[in-house]
Amino acid sequence: MAIALTAVLLGGIVTVVRSAAGVGRTTVVGYFANSTGLYNGDSVVILGVPVGKIEKIEPEPDRVRITFWLNDKYKVPADVKAAILSPSLVTPRSIQLTPAYTGGPALADHAVIPQQRTAVPVEYDDFRQQLEKLTQVLQPTAPGGTSTLGAFINTAADNLRGQGPDIRKTVIELSQAISALGDHSNDLFSTVKNLSILVSALHDSSDLLQQLNQNLAEV
Repeated sequence: MAIALTAVLLGGIVTVVRSAAGVGRTTVVGYFANSTGLYNGDSVVILGVPVGKIEKIEPEPDRVRITFWLNDKYKVPADVKAAILSPSLVTPRSIQLTPAYTGGPALADHAVIPQQRTAVPVEYDDFRQQLEKLTQVLQPTAPGGTSTLGAFINTAADNLRGQGPDIRKTVIELSQAISALGDHSNDLFSTVKNLSILVSALHDSSDLLQQLNQNLAEV
């Protein structure tokens, strides 16, 4: 009798422990272009509020599979997007989920966020390469001459001379298009950039910026 009672109690404890381990969490898999600066245990956040943790990071040939969980009391939309962000250069990165849940279908347990709905920061090396390309475009083709961009501006000015009414119409249509984009700002999620990395890159690229400023003055 005592043995049977002990077995029942032990079985109940094991069941409670197992239930507690699986209750209260929604597990999600997201596919990202890379996971630079991200580690197991880093936070998952919504509007800056920590709601979960990264559980596993698995590199694949052309992407990274990241498994994370969030507390069940925090719902997110079924079509939620995820971005790897860092509040500053000295703090750990995290996965930001957006937009916040306001109603409708919610993300289910063991759901998958495809790479088309994820974003990663622009790294310093990538930014510097783009800055070098811009500097080259602004470089005069000959001493005292006009840069490639300057030549383009001169040609465009000649072609647009006398086209005022058409330009006005184009500007109005462009304004309307921008307004339409503003109404669908969530669709522009892929343009999320890490501003802290940009600031650092600008600080470390003063030589290029000086050359860029000189070339602009010569356009």
